[in-house]
Amino acid sequence: MKNMNETTAPVTVLANGTNNELETGASALTFEQLLAAYDVPRPVAFGSVVKGTILPYGDNGHFYVGIGQKSDALLPKKDAGELQPGDEAEFLVVSDGDSDECVTLSFTRLQHAREVESAWASLKQLEASGDVTDVVIIGVEKRKDDDRISGLKASFRGLLKGFIPLSLVQSNQPAGELVGSTVSVKVLKAEDKGRFSNILFSNKGASEALVATAISSLEVGTIVTGTVTKIMLEKKDARNEAGPRRETGVLVEFLPGVSGFVHKSNISDSRGVKPSEVLKVGQVVQVKIANIDTENQRVSLSYKDVEGNREAIASQQADSIRNQLGSLVVGEKLTGRVKRVLLERESNPTAEKRELGAIVVLPNGTEAFLHRNECSDSRLVTISHLMKVGDEIQVEVKYIDMEAGRVQLSYKKVAENKERIQSVAKDQQSSFRSTLKVGDARKGTVARTVAFGAFIRLGGGVEALLHISDITSDRSRQESELASYRAGNAVDVVISKVEEDGKGHTKVWVTLAPEQA
Repeated sequence: MKNMNETTAPVTVLANGTNNELETGASALTFEQLLAAYDVPRPVAFGSVVKGTILPYGDNGHFYVGIGQKSDALLPKKDAGELQPGDEAEFLVVSDGDSDECVTLSFTRLQHAREVESAWASLKQLEASGDVTDVVIIGVEKRKDDDRISGLKASFRGLLKGFIPLSLVQSNQPAGELVGSTVSVKVLKAEDKGRFSNILFSNKGASEALVATAISSLEVGTIVTGTVTKIMLEKKDARNEAGPRRETGVLVEFLPGVSGFVHKSNISDSRGVKPSEVLKVGQVVQVKIANIDTENQRVSLSYKDVEGNREAIASQQADSIRNQLGSLVVGEKLTGRVKRVLLERESNPTAEKRELGAIVVLPNGTEAFLHRNECSDSRLVTISHLMKVGDEIQVEVKYIDMEAGRVQLSYKKVAENKERIQSVAKDQQSSFRSTLKVGDARKGTVARTVAFGAFIRLGGGVEALLHISDITSDRSRQESELASYRAGNAVDVVISKVEEDGKGHTKVWVTLAPEQA
């Protein structure tokens, strides 16, 4: 072994007694103090870090490194990294320097140790801050008892291994298919205990944090592009447990991990259109942000409020309606379901609102209109006397307007319904007649006016005559007074006469109540 550092010379000088300045006081100094005074190099210890310079000679497998000791140290070339002779660096001592053998060093192991130390520091900081980082899935962890997957093994910077419980994995893919992929995580725990270190990650926590950050940057009214990922159905309950569940809307993912809900009312203005008839899973669409709930991390979207989508909706609906109407024939009889009853609009909000008609859903899904005049010829019989929402009724197709996409129905033309209409009419007539008594005060509304007076709607389909002479006896004022009785106006009256005409019809006359006379 070559000795390139004559560092023991100061000790030799002291032994020969040539150092006069220290010789006289040597007896008062300890041996340790003498070593310190002459800077005698101490042996390096295993695991310590030393600084040295790679010397310009060596052998096939090693470099020699001058580290200030009586003997040069060995540096295996596999542990030198990119270093070359002449380079100065810090090295890790990987063999004990107390023996007569040369000290062995490693540059790469020192760099690795420092990278691991840096990785631990980063993990500690991430644990404290709650920030999101990336890890690589390197394997799956299985239970010992039943061999089921309990979580994923993850590597941080390729240096530290941690664990993601399966309950904290946010992915639709099977756990085994995630091996080799990079996922975002939050650091829940980072305990450095050597071989028994404990590192716990949460992929779900990272996803929630990223979603929250993304949502906080959104603005209502912004148009975004996304992909339809799911058709949403109503929740299961006792009502739909046995049958199919109705569609409530669709989910659209418009940012990585961020999805918004498009309610069916925000897909089309038509209540009869299903979300799946307009939008398909995998379809790329433009939607407008309608509402942002940052607290619950929910985003509501609208498809129909994007101008370019309206034309597509109208075209789809027109095609759908034409296809539906094309299967109908005027005069055919069908079984339909009553969806809702419509009330006519009155100019006077306090006036009694009469039933205008009903919307009936036909077997092919078409929503058709049943006018009140097509329910019964009797004014005493209203739509609600014959049917209620949810009832299945027999109807006849009266008219089809292909251009407007409308269908009109008739209830009274169906032979099976005529007997019921007559029965209900007799019951209503008998019931209402029993309530008509001379002297009774009634609240009514003006149905129409004629030259000799006004007909007052009393309810139950009965209209009573208020003669013009009962409005005012002054003939010069009768015309102007009658003009103030407009259709829909409320009026208080008193029944003055009830008469049967012998044909099953009841005629009623009224006068104005005293306070209105």
